[in-house]
Amino acid sequence: MAPAVPGGMVRAIRARSPRIIGIDGDLGSGKTALARALAAALGLPIVHLDDHLAPGRGCFLDALDLEALRTEMASAPLIVEGICLEAALARIGMAPDFRILVRRPPSAPLRKDAIFLETMAYLRDCRPESRCDILLEPDPMTGSFPPLPQPPDTALDIAYIRARTQICITLAVGGMLSFMLGSVLVFLGATVADTQSIKLAGLELNASGLGAIVYGTSSVWAWLAYRARPHFSRRYERSQTDADGTSFSERYSSTQLRAGGGT
Repeated sequence: MAPAVPGGMVRAIRARSPRIIGIDGDLGSGKTALARALAAALGLPIVHLDDHLAPGRGCFLDALDLEALRTEMASAPLIVEGICLEAALARIGMAPDFRILVRRPPSAPLRKDAIFLETMAYLRDCRPESRCDILLEPDPMTGSFPPLPQPPDTALDIAYIRARTQICITLAVGGMLSFMLGSVLVFLGATVADTQSIKLAGLELNASGLGAIVYGTSSVWAWLAYRARPHFSRRYERSQTDADGTSFSERYSSTQLRAGGGT
């Protein structure tokens, strides 16, 4: 039975509305199982690169029937899975809109055949982990995938940012008005015979004095507008080192699930 899709993945994909969802990764990492579970959740067809291999024409990439693959890929939106995915799709002038990289569990047995060596060379040279949207590693005991951090409620984030923007604009406008009003009062006090004064907090102020106070408040308005500017993001980070010394880090922001590159 195919493992369940990690929590949050379907929402993350639907938020992007991709035409081509690519599932890349090591040999035996669980790409096919994930593709089947994801296809059931999204109601999309699957393209398996393994189904388009022509015997006797090479190891993997050279053995691909590119015309047959191009024909099947024309039915997007779809899910495509297989090793060396980015390199394979590049040969037909295509690329995934949403990338998922599945890493091989450290406990999985290593193969040393030609396909394994070709896959390792692809992962080393193309570094798909540097561009993937989601990076997964199946649990070595159960074969299931760990839950992802839940994607944010985008509508709530947008409403929050809009509210902060409106407050910022209001404060900025208030600052500009106080700046202009203060400038006018200072100018009038300096150029017009000023015989009128008002009492403010126990002080008698003429137009110039009042203008200086109003003028000075513009800096306060400006500071409040700066503080109210929208700068909001949810973040989650983690790092992991495999048994073979390979390490990677993941960073999730409020707008997408994003994996950082490994070393």
